[in-house]
Amino acid sequence: MKVKDKSKMVSQVPLKSDIANKKPVLYLDIDDCILMFPNGTTGHEWLKTYYETYKYGIGAPGVREFIPWALKHFEIRWLTMWTMCGRLDSQGNERLEKLTGVSSDLWEQIINPLSHRYNKIEGIDWKEIESGRKFIWLEDELLSEEIESIKNMNVLDSYIRCNVSEDPYALYKAWHVIKERFQLPGEINEH
Repeated sequence: MKVKDKSKMVSQVPLKSDIANKKPVLYLDIDDCILMFPNGTTGHEWLKTYYETYKYGIGAPGVREFIPWALKHFEIRWLTMWTMCGRLDSQGNERLEKLTGVSSDLWEQIINPLSHRYNKIEGIDWKEIESGRKFIWLEDELLSEEIESIKNMNVLDSYIRCNVSEDPYALYKAWHVIKERFQLPGEINEH
């Protein structure tokens, strides 16, 4: 019986050196985070009424510049009720293109290898984070269970609140925080 050379075996757990060489992860929500909704309604309220048409949501100021910049510096992963299975379908990519002006080709690059249900914590790769991979979670509002989970993991500072329906410039403000935290280049031209 031949014994395998253990030096050539691949570990299933990411090595810290492998994690250090990867881009940080940006977990991204859609409703109220990169899409604004009229008259102070939240994305969920708006979607209940206008789910089929998507005619009143509008891309947040700065989203057309932010997404290409973020794709350059982060591995963006969806963490939104739009993509509980981890990716948008082609219709979703096309809707986002119409609403934001960001090419569907860019939206197609955003995939979360994990899925989640109502609690988005399930869509975060905690093994990577425990191995040292940096991440940011851009979200309009966390559930109390989600806040408790990230507090217990000592990563509450990775959550950046961004609600463009309340404050149209929230995405710009979040972008500034992300740039400073990760010491990243790039101009932010607030219009």
